[in-house]
Amino acid sequence: MKKVILILLAIAFPGLLCAKDNKSTDALLREIDGLIKNRRTYGVEKEARIADLKKLLAEATSDEQRYGFCGRLFDEYRAYNLDSSFVYAQRKEDLAHRMDKLDYLDDAAMNMAEVMGTTGMYKEALELLGQIDKKTLPDYLYGYYYHLYRTIYGLMGDYAVTEKVKKEYYRMTDLYRDSLLHRVFEQTVGVTADDDRLAHRHVENIDRKQEGDQNRHRILRPHLHPDQNMR
Repeated sequence: MKKVILILLAIAFPGLLCAKDNKSTDALLREIDGLIKNRRTYGVEKEARIADLKKLLAEATSDEQRYGFCGRLFDEYRAYNLDSSFVYAQRKEDLAHRMDKLDYLDDAAMNMAEVMGTTGMYKEALELLGQIDKKTLPDYLYGYYYHLYRTIYGLMGDYAVTEKVKKEYYRMTDLYRDSLLHRVFEQTVGVTADDDRLAHRHVENIDRKQEGDQNRHRILRPHLHPDQNMR
């Protein structure tokens, strides 16, 4: 049982076991227990922020304000409670329709596609992204758009059964990664060799954060969400 716990937590906290080769299993488990307790504290703090945002949402006097608070609630819930994050993405969509704002609709659709991709609904996520007209996307949404495509195709490649299909998904992953890099370049004033390295590092940081969020959600959800009906 201890070995199983160590393997699972190694996924959520990469590098922990590798750096502690000289420690006993019991010592590692004590350290992991401390990390889980910290995550519980993190969960309490996050719930407090969520409660404050829900109060502000209830007191909002305009759809513009409601949309903003729903967006902040989506951000708080992502990689923490996917069901709730999807609920607030849908609320954003309803508000965007009411305000008749295309960029808000696209943003909400990408939020929903993000949750779908994270939960393995790759086909549905890609169909939703495919409904977005890239030509009308505002600049501030381009990076998010390409990042979602890159992430979803990357996940599909990871779980593909045949080598041929895996290679095709990874080809698409590289294609959208290049597009994301291009957007980073466009937003950089005076592209230099240093900027090139910075852009690559920025994309890699996005990738690591996305992967870490997904792993932590899968492994630590039982500790963070004893009540799965909170929304």
